[in-house]
Amino acid sequence: MRSLYLGLFISLLGPLSCKTVRPIPAELSSLQTNCQEPIALQAYLKPDSSCTADGFYVSPEDARKRDLSPWIPCNDVEWVDDTQDLFGPGAGNDPDTLELSTYRRIFRDWLGTADRFTADKASKVFQNFAQPLPFNQDNPILESAMARAVKDLIRDAQHNIVMDIFLLGGSWGADILHDLGAAADRGVEVVILHDNISKFSLGHEMDPLWQAAQQYSLKHPKFVVMDAHIKTPQRASSLPQGVDKLGGVLSSLMDMTAAPDGRGDHSKILIVDGLYPKSPDDYLNLKPRALVTSRNFVDTAASLNHDEGVIIRGPAAVVMLLHYQSDIFWAWDQAKKAKRLNADDETLLQSIHGRLENLRRTPTLVKGQGWVSVQPVQVSANDEIRNLDTSIMPRIMAAESSIDIYDRVAFNWPLAMALKEAMARGVKVRVILDQQNSTSALGNATLPYMMVEAPRRLVDGRETKQLLGESGQVIQEADLPIKWFLPFRPVKVFGSKDRSDLAQELHAKTIIIDGRLALFGSANLDSLSWAGGFREYSVWVDDPALASESARLFDRLWHHPFLTISHKVWMGAEAPSAEVVQYMKGRSDAASCDPKSELCRPEMILQGGTIFPEKNPQRDAIKNVLAAEADRVRLLIPAKVLQDDRGRPQCRKL
Repeated sequence: MRSLYLGLFISLLGPLSCKTVRPIPAELSSLQTNCQEPIALQAYLKPDSSCTADGFYVSPEDARKRDLSPWIPCNDVEWVDDTQDLFGPGAGNDPDTLELSTYRRIFRDWLGTADRFTADKASKVFQNFAQPLPFNQDNPILESAMARAVKDLIRDAQHNIVMDIFLLGGSWGADILHDLGAAADRGVEVVILHDNISKFSLGHEMDPLWQAAQQYSLKHPKFVVMDAHIKTPQRASSLPQGVDKLGGVLSSLMDMTAAPDGRGDHSKILIVDGLYPKSPDDYLNLKPRALVTSRNFVDTAASLNHDEGVIIRGPAAVVMLLHYQSDIFWAWDQAKKAKRLNADDETLLQSIHGRLENLRRTPTLVKGQGWVSVQPVQVSANDEIRNLDTSIMPRIMAAESSIDIYDRVAFNWPLAMALKEAMARGVKVRVILDQQNSTSALGNATLPYMMVEAPRRLVDGRETKQLLGESGQVIQEADLPIKWFLPFRPVKVFGSKDRSDLAQELHAKTIIIDGRLALFGSANLDSLSWAGGFREYSVWVDDPALASESARLFDRLWHHPFLTISHKVWMGAEAPSAEVVQYMKGRSDAASCDPKSELCRPEMILQGGTIFPEKNPQRDAIKNVLAAEADRVRLLIPAKVLQDDRGRPQCRKL
């Protein structure tokens, strides 16, 4: 989704803002909280700690935005398990099993064979709610774990639903809106926010549906849809300073399909029954829940990607809804100015806003639903919170045994330095990166390059770029613990600005640390995301059982010969196995793919890194841009961050 930004603005870097200041006592956890008793909600609405180094930011206001949210106890957290969707049934890691996977069926039997969604179908979405949509019969997308989770959450809603989604469209988006319309029809309050600027060549799937939803919003008193609006005057852009001012010019010259000013709502969250219907006392009986995911709700650019997500049941879902109060307010303000609301819409939004304000002011007890603590990580709509870096970096720097990461885009100098420091102290690091196209591959290819160039500290205080392996050998770039995802090939190329090519991505944004803490949500690990222009929402989950579930999928993907390739092979230092080459060539031949297209040549997938050799001018240019930033941030990274007795970084209490 970020290919356009990566290609244009790869040189932007987000500053590292984490440093241990002084130890604090162990934080409250669910194991130390009596979850059999309701918890006081107001204790978890304000930041409670900071990992920001004194003086790092020019203004105290910028530093305050990096403060961390409290850990919210007493939740039940369920990992959305798409193991069978990705690998196929059973434990086999072979091509035949892969062909039986849900994602392969979506690619081969559904999206790759016909246009499953056309503009005329949008008119059928908001009618006959008692029956499934006729054009979605036998749709394998609806069999996927994520689609089933979304459907179950919507169908079980009793009082209200708030959804903020970056991309929404296609046959899957139609099914979701059909279910949301049915929910409103049975009396559930439904509010939907959607980034209607960044289309990423998916306008043919998204625009007709969103227009139909807007029309239905004016007809139904319980159903409101609004364009997301996060462009507050003080909001940072994710583009280099000054470039965001050229947005209008760039948009007209380049026919851009993304927000040209580097700002957008990248949220992927669904909150169900998070708001009390009559009184805050209702929370003693309500069961609020929320889906936090990396998955977009659209066909072409989402339904066959590997994404992850968690369903959180308990007090954290209420806090999340309060975190999205500013999103609702800004979207409401924009919609009023554009005269896109009627009297029923205004009445519903006023009621929701009033109850949210009352919830902030009124001491409220919320019944726990489990024993798991979660910590929100976000860039908020009103730009009051921007703590991606200060939440993620300390945990990487405090890791003791293992760090597993897979991400759509993960180019980031501070991240590279912290991973190198972790490897130097004996932490097992593994990273899986996406290479859906050459532009995103260029961004991700800078991560191993930066890991090689990053300095690390020795015991005596000196610095070195060398990193030694277990046997004392110097680890070269080809030996770094990095693998690359092998997407479905060939893709289906449409060649239209509003028709995205059909291709698979590794789209998850997951970090698993020490087999205990796991991060899920919308936030990528690239410096564009960390700069603060995108509205993001992720959560840390402190649950060894859940982390181990996610880690098992990661481990299987890491060792899968037909879904990942080593960095050594990808950069051309080692030949791929004959079996994998034959498999990739067979898929291209079977689809009659154009051999002249780089998207169809197996060698461009298996060894795509050969176009980014060590002395490549693009890499050298990136290195020169990063040099000054490296000098600035390297002294701020401690070789080890102390942990409390719960395995969490010790920063300072506010």
